[in-house]
Amino acid sequence: MANQINGMRLMGMLANGERNLFLHRDEINDLNVFPVPDGDTGTNMYLTIRSGVDSVSADPEQPMSELTSKFASAVTLSARGNSGVILSQFLRGWMKSVSGSEIMTPKAFSDALKCGVKMSYDAVANPVEGTMLTVMREGAEAVESALGSCDDVEDCVQVFLNAASASLDNTPNLLQILKDANVIDSGGAGIVYLFEGMLAYLQGRELKKAGSDEPDDLPGQSRPTDYSSFTKDSTFEYGYCTELLIQLLNGSEPYSSVSFRESLNALGESVVVSESDDKIKIHVHTSRPEEILSFCHRYGEFLHLKIENMSVQHTEIEENAKVSGSKTNGVKKCGPLAVVAVAPDEIMEELFLNMGADAVIRCQGNPSSSDYIDAFKTLDAKDILVFPNHPNSVLAALNAAEMYQDSRVHVIESKSVAHCYSVLPMIDFAETDVESVISSANEIIEGMDFASVSRAAKDSCFGSKDIKKGEFIALWGKKLLAVGFELGHVCVDAIRTILMNRPTDVITVFCGKNVSAEALNDAFDTLRSEFIFVEIQTVHTANTLTDLLISFE
Repeated sequence: MANQINGMRLMGMLANGERNLFLHRDEINDLNVFPVPDGDTGTNMYLTIRSGVDSVSADPEQPMSELTSKFASAVTLSARGNSGVILSQFLRGWMKSVSGSEIMTPKAFSDALKCGVKMSYDAVANPVEGTMLTVMREGAEAVESALGSCDDVEDCVQVFLNAASASLDNTPNLLQILKDANVIDSGGAGIVYLFEGMLAYLQGRELKKAGSDEPDDLPGQSRPTDYSSFTKDSTFEYGYCTELLIQLLNGSEPYSSVSFRESLNALGESVVVSESDDKIKIHVHTSRPEEILSFCHRYGEFLHLKIENMSVQHTEIEENAKVSGSKTNGVKKCGPLAVVAVAPDEIMEELFLNMGADAVIRCQGNPSSSDYIDAFKTLDAKDILVFPNHPNSVLAALNAAEMYQDSRVHVIESKSVAHCYSVLPMIDFAETDVESVISSANEIIEGMDFASVSRAAKDSCFGSKDIKKGEFIALWGKKLLAVGFELGHVCVDAIRTILMNRPTDVITVFCGKNVSAEALNDAFDTLRSEFIFVEIQTVHTANTLTDLLISFE
């Protein structure tokens, strides 16, 4: 029986849930509301919780408060995509709720679920029912209602799972877009698989550890650091990024917030100090981390410490060693305003840099909050504008902006590279009135529309329209514009429909890696003859997911 769950067993439950997400990630990815090959919900949810599990795996016998604190911090920083951010907030609320006790009872489990659901809803500006939010909420409500008949936490997990599964099956009835595509909500499916793994753990069925079967090309997966460029003659000029979590102790030197910060400012730069009861977290850049350690040790013991050589980080950035990371000229002194943009491929990355972006996160999936923060750290600017350039990247960017303290971070809710491409040339990087810049950027974005054309990954249907695998699909928001096996015909039909519905001066067509702009010349000639006052321009990219992104200004 599992009437009481300690910290180690709680982490065991979550680790088993992580493994079940890993095993079913492709199945979750395939649950797309649109039948195009950009489904990454399962991958995003798996990578988010994996960071939490990894953060405590070295010492799972720590007190519940320490385990939950580390886990919550890790999933918050690693969250990527809407599904990952929502999951991270659900888990963060859960960890916060149980952190004050060493044992999780059925009542504590129910309270933790409610706290997690509240944080998840709070993280979304406009919560939509029929999504993973609904699945989590209805599962938590079922547990609360059944507490009187639950003898242990295992019973609670079973109740949650039963209710969540029923809720998942009902998601198409709440969201017409799911019903039209004949799918259930992918994020909700991830929640069900997560709790299936936790139930299996409590029943004594530990799943195979994710590792040997894990692919090397998961978005956000780090690669081994290459130290071969460093020799005895190397110059290490950037110092060390030093982060500590200190437990203040009776008998140690009395802690004074003011004098502590003053001393750290004398020992290093970019000092950030946050206090939580009797624990102090610091971040500082220094050339002599041993002095920081010696000074801080006077006040207590280190619960966690991390020292990273920023010269190594600089080399990794310069060599573009990460699949998902920032490409800049190191720690860059900017004017009053800096720009961070997300690009899905190397061509758009170079293009954005040439257009004035100070840092570009190249990521074909969705960057994590940590990816954004790593980019922020390379910039010395009072204000940073962020262009997420995808709907699923906005929440992680907002999360990173809230956590980062060294600069004021402003997230421009750009939903595609087309938005960024149009706004960047209009930015005055010497402007000190950042609100004016943001207002102008938003005005440009609001005056734009964009459509996408991609190949169907499987047979499906959209409303009453049957779609065959391999057909090109043109979408304008949630509206299906055209379907067919001839890309040129689909492109013409899509553009013609939009031009008949809105005034347009300029059309920009971003051609993916598998599309030759020359192959569309006939299509563009047809459109130019019909719409003689509209300028049509093309941009070549290396995007492998979207064949055409078409913007209208």
